[in-house]
Amino acid sequence: MSDPFVIPNKQGKLPDSLDLSPHRIISLFQSQSGTQSVFSADRKSQEVQLCMVDDAGRWNVENIKYEDMDGSFVLSADEQAWLIACWASVLSKPIFEVANKYLEARLSRTLSVNIGIPAAVHDQLFMSTP
Repeated sequence: MSDPFVIPNKQGKLPDSLDLSPHRIISLFQSQSGTQSVFSADRKSQEVQLCMVDDAGRWNVENIKYEDMDGSFVLSADEQAWLIACWASVLSKPIFEVANKYLEARLSRTLSVNIGIPAAVHDQLFMSTP
């Protein structure tokens, strides 16, 4: 598929697997250093792709779900705010609701990675009141 528009960037041509069809919501983000990211979503199916640049300067595309919201990407605070706004637009939900969901997903993933147990188990062990 040919790109419907050209996005000037340092990383070169966007991956062919990134869906930039005219019916999709497309949002671009550029960091202060000039690194760009692309959010592509179908509002009806809620199929979402996030395309970001890795440490080696190559584009990576990942299909992401609302339950996880950012896939395996590690985002800066500015990128997180942009992504939350994108999800809110796709889902027609208030920003605060999507931000809360994002923070819950991040907390759950952080606890699982840092201490090796799911957040629900952590909460049962350490947060319950007698």
